Amino acid sequence: MNKEKFVPNVSQDEDNTGSKWSLDGLKEHWNSIGVNYDEQMEKIYDICVKTFIGVRKTVAAVTERLVPFRSNCFELFGFDILFDEKYNPWLLEVNLTPSLICDSPLDYKIKGQMVCDIFNMVGLVPCPMKHAEEFSASDDEPIRFPGNPLKILKSFQQAHERRGDWNLAYPASNHARYEIYDEMKTPLNLFIASHLLASPDGNIFARAKQEKEDD
Repeated sequence: MNKEKFVPNVSQDEDNTGSKWSLDGLKEHWNSIGVNYDEQMEKIYDICVKTFIGVRKTVAAVTERLVPFRSNCFELFGFDILFDEKYNPWLLEVNLTPSLICDSPLDYKIKGQMVCDIFNMVGLVPCPMKHAEEFSASDDEPIRFPGNPLKILKSFQQAHERRGDWNLAYPASNHARYEIYDEMKTPLNLFIASHLLASPDGNIFARAKQEKEDD
C-alpha cells in the first residue's frame, strides 16, 4: 500500500503495517471494512487474463521463433494495480522481470517463498557447471505448435501440482467468457480447461489418456 510518506515494515509477522502489506494482511483489512476480498481478486485475475490474451499472439510468434525447447525459459511479470475509492481496479503497468530486491523482513518472506514456488512450478533442476555439458537437449521436448496434447497436458498437470501458493487464472472454469477477446482461441486451452474442470481428483492427465485409449 502506498501512502503519502513511506513507512518501512519492521517484522515479517506484521504484514498489515507500514507501506508494504501481504495479501493476507490486505484480506484481513478489507474483510474488516466490508470489502469482499475474493471478488476483488477475481477482478485482478480478469485484468491479468485479458492483458495476456492481448499480447499472446505476439508472444507465441516470438517464442516459436526463438525458444527451441519448453524448459529453456520462463517469465515473471509484475502487475501494478491501483484501486480507486470505489474499489475498482485499474492496471497501471506490467513490468518485465520485476524487482526482487528485499529491503524489509516481509519482503524476504514473501519474495523468497514466491521464488521458491516458481522454481518448483517450472520444474527447475539444479545442475552443477561441471556437469552442464552432460545435459543433452534431447532430454527436453522441442516446442512444436500446436504440439502433442497429451504430453502438454501431462506437463501442465505436473506443474499444477507443484504450484505452491500460485493460483491458476487461465485456462480455468471461466475460460468461456474470454473467447470473444481471444484471436487465437487455441483448442489446447479448451482441452486443458475441460479436463481440469471434469477431474475432481485432480488427475487431469490420467483421465485424458484413458479417453484417448478408449477412442
